[in-house]
Amino acid sequence: MCWLAHFFLTCPKICPIQSKALPRAFSEQYSKYIRENNFMKKKEALSDRNPCSFRGTILLHKQAKKLDPCTDCVCFNGTTTCNIESCPAELGCESSKVIIIPEECCPQCPYKMLVADTHILLDESINFTIGDTAKIKFGLDIEVDRKLTSRTVRGENLWKLGAWMSPNEDGSGPKFSHNENVFTELDAAKEYSKPDYPPWDWQKLRHTLMFSGGTCDDFKYFCVEFGEADDPLPTYDLPFTMGPLYDEHERLVDCKPLGTCAGVNACVTEDVDCVGDVDDVDDVDGVDDVGDVEDVDDTTS
Repeated sequence: MCWLAHFFLTCPKICPIQSKALPRAFSEQYSKYIRENNFMKKKEALSDRNPCSFRGTILLHKQAKKLDPCTDCVCFNGTTTCNIESCPAELGCESSKVIIIPEECCPQCPYKMLVADTHILLDESINFTIGDTAKIKFGLDIEVDRKLTSRTVRGENLWKLGAWMSPNEDGSGPKFSHNENVFTELDAAKEYSKPDYPPWDWQKLRHTLMFSGGTCDDFKYFCVEFGEADDPLPTYDLPFTMGPLYDEHERLVDCKPLGTCAGVNACVTEDVDCVGDVDDVDDVDGVDDVGDVEDVDDTTS
């Protein structure tokens, strides 16, 4: 299409559609760039993983080597770095009681643990009705006397934790839903390490509460008692002593108030005393103070 303006004839020319070969060529060039870029990244990554020549041996990148009980070395991109553990100047016991263990860097003293305080970690209170059964989830934090406690305490079956309900704030008196040890095997073997303390705590502990055999006044507090397991197995068979600071047993016990109780009468049969005590709980259809959910269901049916 042309038009005349100021004695000039103008006929614009429309360019043809570009060939499809141009976008294809651009795509191929871009793909080639991506491949080369990825190759260079891999090459650079490999250059950051150089092995180490260390004392006549070759260590791969991030490979570790233990020279002796006190020295650990690791290779990192061609450079070997060694970490040497230093022993404390004071071991915490008399020289006559020091024990040399070939596998350990530092001489060891008999394991000693003095507990300063016990704390239940409980986020929510529990509301209940007489005759209910509930599972409580809680945590535990143990405060120790740093000066009088060993640097580390390791082994298996070292600790136990009793749990029960009590009418009294200090946990005294009859114990309802009493379990002498709620710790699992892993809980009982928890290591104490002074460099990592505080805290020294346990999470996700569980205990079953059975609100039977007593009245609301009997189920006021949830209590625990931390202690040494019956047959502890400390590492290397080291002597092991554990107890409360100043021999004050109350340091091992903690109680938290339970929630609102609905119902006063705890009688489940005509032959059971409504007030109840520990003997009453044991006598209800053969249900002892530890019990389980099935036992409670049988007594109330």
